[in-house]
Amino acid sequence: MGAATSKAARSFRELGCRVESADPTWPSPYDCWRTIFLGGIGARLAPYLDRRDEIDPGLLPIVEEAQKMPPTKYVQAWFDRLAWWQHARQFFERYDLLLSPTVACPPLRIGDFYPAEIGGVKVGREAASVFTYPFNMTGQPAATVPCGFTKAGLPIGLQIIGRRYADVTVLRASAAFEAAHPWAQHRPAVG
Repeated sequence: MGAATSKAARSFRELGCRVESADPTWPSPYDCWRTIFLGGIGARLAPYLDRRDEIDPGLLPIVEEAQKMPPTKYVQAWFDRLAWWQHARQFFERYDLLLSPTVACPPLRIGDFYPAEIGGVKVGREAASVFTYPFNMTGQPAATVPCGFTKAGLPIGLQIIGRRYADVTVLRASAAFEAAHPWAQHRPAVG
């Protein structure tokens, strides 16, 4: 997957972009993101726990975990989110876009909610979204375009992230990439 997304990023040169390799050395926003994520789902679904059979089974453990959190942890996470946003803000003072894989693993089998391991390493349920949640948290525009395929013929996504409120830039970059790299004719085998 990394080879496909790296190749896709380099192809932006052909589209007239200056492409640099960058390694943001931001601290992980995982703890505050996870608290906000779990708290949001927990707040929305807790009133319906008397109808557990109607709640998606992948969400029930999230609701149960969120209910164990003190409200002060949720409020602190929002303060931490505001502080963490400064890392992304500074990065995007220099760069218009950041390109990354969309997820950290190949597409999951139908019925799987999250991978048990990535690259042979056991991981928690949110590990596959390591490239997306920081920007969900900061509210930055991001899009995913197919940029290759696994050996099984399943799509690999390139995530295109922009400055806050630069939705048009992200959409233009996505459209340009898709026009230069058509993919709609590819279909994985069914079965």
